[in-house]
Amino acid sequence: MWCWKRNRTIASGVAFGLAMLTRPIVLPMLLFAILIQFIRRKPMRPILFITALSILVATPWIIRNTLLENKLTLTQKSALGTNLLYGTFTRKEFGQDIWNEALKRYKGCDNECAFELAIERIRNGIQDGSWFKARLEQYPRLIIDTGTSLAPEFANGPVLYRLIYVLLQLAGLILAIVGLKNQPIQVWLTPAFLLLFHLPLWIEARYFLPAAPFMSILTAAGMVKIYDHHIKPSTARFGF
Repeated sequence: MWCWKRNRTIASGVAFGLAMLTRPIVLPMLLFAILIQFIRRKPMRPILFITALSILVATPWIIRNTLLENKLTLTQKSALGTNLLYGTFTRKEFGQDIWNEALKRYKGCDNECAFELAIERIRNGIQDGSWFKARLEQYPRLIIDTGTSLAPEFANGPVLYRLIYVLLQLAGLILAIVGLKNQPIQVWLTPAFLLLFHLPLWIEARYFLPAAPFMSILTAAGMVKIYDHHIKPSTARFGF
């Protein structure tokens, strides 16, 4: 992102290509960036070049994986079907430990099998409302965490600690929204993409961690904006 912001497209393309080797989600994020730039009528050449170069960097690994798996495989086996299926489960159906209970029930179901089941459950869940309930249960965990992902002992710790941790996250989220205006796409692309990408998927708090540096930038921008527009004028009246 830093290289892209400074028009260093070659370095940016290589960096995104290397990142794609560890997480194939980088490719759909770049495609999302192309769509955003097209909608905003911004210059397309830089992001198109970056995307093409990143794919070129990852191509040898893609070819290797495809030959080994006998089907198109990017840089690792996809778990999209599994995450899509588990995103339809509710606590009423599986209890508090949804992931482990679902693993027992669907043992032996590979990604393709999970994808087919997920589509069927989503179709039925939209009709009876259970899918929306599952998303309302799971989705908030993407941006609000009680601290258990960082320190498991928080789960049995004082409620006050967890409450303070959640309130701090909410404050940071509000500040990030305040600081969003007039920010370049390189700052808000990753958080926006992750929020949209995970709408139908199984949620863990750690899934939003790649957006943490960008959220920190937006939070700082929000703090500066509040200070410049509200606190600074007030203190100026008193001669400070």
